[in-house]
Amino acid sequence: MLNAPLQRSNFHSVPGVGTVTTWRYAQRDLVATIPTSPNYPALNVSHAAAILFYEIYRSLGQPATTRMRRASEKEKQVLLKCVDRMVEFSGLPEHRKRASKLVFKRLVNRAFISGRECHTLIGLVKVLAQHGES
Repeated sequence: MLNAPLQRSNFHSVPGVGTVTTWRYAQRDLVATIPTSPNYPALNVSHAAAILFYEIYRSLGQPATTRMRRASEKEKQVLLKCVDRMVEFSGLPEHRKRASKLVFKRLVNRAFISGRECHTLIGLVKVLAQHGES
């Protein structure tokens, strides 16, 4: 549907709505047409928005998350070891240390973390752990 770039149109007559004034029309950034069935020519605004968003998503191609490399198990383990080291120097009571490590482990294992994000977190946690040691 969005094969051609969307442009302003010179038409001011909108089927189902009537004539749109030139001033109102000039306030719009773009106009798009969604083909409908002659048997049911009207669309709810939320349905029209969903169709447009889907078409925009489709035209962008592959989502960013599928282009990113997922962090490997080894990278995640390195991150968790760095977090464990940081927590050890946190000054928290033992029961809070155990809980903090467990929560972070669950978070890392549940979330989509790219390799780049994992390495960024490893670097940050190493710096924080070094500050905790001194």
